[in-house]
Amino acid sequence: MIYQRKDPLTIGEGTFINQNVYLDAGAPITIGKHCDIGYNAVFAGSKHELKSTPGSNRPVIKSAPIIIEDNVWIGCNAIIVSGVTIGKGSIIGAGSVVTKSIPPNTFAAGNPAKVIKEI
Repeated sequence: MIYQRKDPLTIGEGTFINQNVYLDAGAPITIGKHCDIGYNAVFAGSKHELKSTPGSNRPVIKSAPIIIEDNVWIGCNAIIVSGVTIGKGSIIGAGSVVTKSIPPNTFAAGNPAKVIKEI
């Protein structure tokens, strides 16, 4: 795991985080109890706007918390962006890019991730 944190990171009991998971700096990341995080997952706590900071060529950076509720399974190579909440008991398919919050007890997959079915 690579930790590059400025804000709090909270990981609940019984959670398994596989190899090469990247937890980005910029906003708090909360991972609930009894979650499984697949290898190479990325938690991108900050993102760039499509405009520059006034007076420079640097992009505007925005940050928002990432919340993973209890009993969530995130497949390998998934990307979770800032401001997303993944509801309790949900599954995120391998290779998915989660750009919007996912409701509890659902299976979501794709790029961008969409709810496929309730579980």
